[in-house]
Amino acid sequence: MIKAIPLEKKHLIQASHLANAVFPIEKVSPGEAFEASLDKVKFKTFIKLETDITTLEYFVALDHKENVLGTSGLYSIKPDEKDSYWLGWFCVDQKYRGKGIGQLLLEKAINEAKNRGKRFLKLYTSTNPSEAKAQIIYEKNGFFITDQERIKEGKFETFFRKKDL
Repeated sequence: MIKAIPLEKKHLIQASHLANAVFPIEKVSPGEAFEASLDKVKFKTFIKLETDITTLEYFVALDHKENVLGTSGLYSIKPDEKDSYWLGWFCVDQKYRGKGIGQLLLEKAINEAKNRGKRFLKLYTSTNPSEAKAQIIYEKNGFFITDQERIKEGKFETFFRKKDL
């Protein structure tokens, strides 16, 4: 039985290793964001780097042995914090992809955003082939592309938004 629960300190190392492996080259590592979500002091340091972020929280998908199989999260940023959350560090361990874990984590994020009165859930991803399956899940769940920006030769960041939460 796979379950999606809020990230706890006891899952921090596993979650960080997984997300850092999936997202190896980032300005801020997923592990730093995970730690900041669990510690008020680290959160204050974190938002000095990411000045628009106002809230952070993460979820993990666990198997029956409490192994972390995937991560996801919600964060808000100043420009749209009243009506929107952003999906953060959404990933599933490569060995467990195609088993519904990504869908479970995405549904958890959608339901949390809806239950908290947000109108939109937004995200951005890249044209990296490793993220192609995630984009299929996003579109299947009602997300649509709102913008695309070139980040490198032949590489783009794609912005998605889910309407009608």
